[in-house]
Amino acid sequence: MSKRVMAILLMSALAFSLACGCKNNDTESTSSTASKTESSLSSNKESSKQNESKTESSKQSESSTDKDYEEMMSYVNKLSPELTDEQVHEIMGKPDEEFGSGINYEVYKFGRYTVKIINFNSCVIICDSETGETTKIY
Repeated sequence: MSKRVMAILLMSALAFSLACGCKNNDTESTSSTASKTESSLSSNKESSKQNESKTESSKQSESSTDKDYEEMMSYVNKLSPELTDEQVHEIMGKPDEEFGSGINYEVYKFGRYTVKIINFNSCVIICDSETGETTKIY
């Protein structure tokens, strides 16, 4: 029984010292918590400003991408397999790249989109450089 009493007394003393220690640390921790809260708020404001900036730049990027797509489609919609080489060049203008022997490729770039005309008017493909998607027009 004396061992039990000793254990209870030791545990009580430990609990009491921990409780007293917490009270002394509470004033210190309150001031450090306040400064941590202030720094957290300022970092949240900074990250919020950065997020707004990123959102605005992505909106501008999407806007320019939409314009690129619309411009590209205004040209592509005029193309057809019946057109001659000269007519294709009148619609599309000078290609940004040309390559191939036997099978000729003409490449027209519109922002993230690329129009590839293979053998002039036998095949038209649109490539999206961001997603890697390709769309065959004809």
